[in-house]
Amino acid sequence: MIMLGGLALVLVAGVVFAGVIPTGDRAGTINSCTDSSTCAVGDIGPGGGLVFYDAGSAQLWGQYLEMAPRTWSGGSNDPQYPWCNNDPIVNIPGTGKKLGWGARNTVAVVEACSDSAAQMAQAYDGGGKNDWFLLSENELDILSTYVRNSSLSNSYAFDSEFYWSSTQERNTEGRSAPSIKVSSGQDYAMSASISNSVRPVRAF
Repeated sequence: MIMLGGLALVLVAGVVFAGVIPTGDRAGTINSCTDSSTCAVGDIGPGGGLVFYDAGSAQLWGQYLEMAPRTWSGGSNDPQYPWCNNDPIVNIPGTGKKLGWGARNTVAVVEACSDSAAQMAQAYDGGGKNDWFLLSENELDILSTYVRNSSLSNSYAFDSEFYWSSTQERNTEGRSAPSIKVSSGQDYAMSASISNSVRPVRAF
């Protein structure tokens, strides 16, 4: 990550994303924003999640990303779930890794898999919102960058090392998907049948 004034240039898989990263810990404060107001990274978003990315201007997918709290599933920590519970695991065409692809990836995985991590994320309705999804690989990289550069309050902390993205590996006939070790940002292609942690996000 390279800082240029108040703008963070985040290098993800060879692509530079310009966005805002907080210079201090604003997690857990009373600052909040709505779908129609200006938000800052570290605010509580309209879905009750923590805003962790600001593209700086409106994009086709939105401008901000917010993550659900760690208790989003009703437990004390993020749940762990297989990427796809089908046997055999299906090959899902059309999933992408870019910023802005998480929502469409989630729809594709939910349609193809009878039970999946994407289905869990999509079913979350925090803040009365029904547009939560499982992040794409690059979106998860951005989240990992935020986590490693911020002091998160316990409500949004990450208790597990490995989290699923909604992107499927291209050359494995559907048998694996990218998972990211949040503490290091390192990508791993893991068997889609094993359980990793799930954290929903939404764009607005």
